[in-house]
Amino acid sequence: MNNLSSPPSYGRRYVVKNAAMFYRMRVVYSLILVACVGCSDDNGNKPTPNSPAKNNPAMSLDDAAARLAEISRASIRGYSNYDLGRNRDPKAKSVIAPHDRSQQLVAELREELGPNLICFIGTTRWLGDEEHDGDEIVIANGKSQFDILRVARSDAINYGMETEDLIKKLKEYDDQFGIDIFHAETDTIEFVFVKMPEDLTAFCKDLYEFCPDIVNQGTGTVERLEQEIKEREQVFLWWD
Repeated sequence: MNNLSSPPSYGRRYVVKNAAMFYRMRVVYSLILVACVGCSDDNGNKPTPNSPAKNNPAMSLDDAAARLAEISRASIRGYSNYDLGRNRDPKAKSVIAPHDRSQQLVAELREELGPNLICFIGTTRWLGDEEHDGDEIVIANGKSQFDILRVARSDAINYGMETEDLIKKLKEYDDQFGIDIFHAETDTIEFVFVKMPEDLTAFCKDLYEFCPDIVNQGTGTVERLEQEIKEREQVFLWWD
């Protein structure tokens, strides 16, 4: 499938340094919380920074949507978008938020979510009938952060990779040093590190093989990519 989309601005996602820092602090806080409640749940599952706090009560999708509307001060939509805004998923809910608040809103709501719910930045570029000057914040049912990609229908089809292929690779990164996915749409994924890779040069070379367009149509060189990631401690992936 040809998305017929122009490359997103590499820097636009980072225009608000404070939001990125807030999100980073949230990851650290979650790790401390995990350490306090234990290394695994009753079933032996390893908690992640995306996991709800153990003492959070169960929250329904409707409850989470109502809370999202409250903290974002935006109207809830009874669906989320995918395919760059051209299609709708009635199983999820969403709001449209300003670009400079979206990352912080996701972090804030995740602090309150109970189990089996996911929250993330969805569509940010609109090629369908809907036109919005803002980012979509999505609430959906999901058991792990990798369900974010499934709800978003993220793929790199021009490189022969479907959603599950992307998930497989991101799980490798998660196993190596921990990642926290906060944005996914048709052709774009973003995540922060739980722990920075010890060999960042090797990681960036591997990342370039996985996602060539972030260099070929973005930073220009793997060295520049490494510098960007070192400064921001998060990763932006985009496939043409």
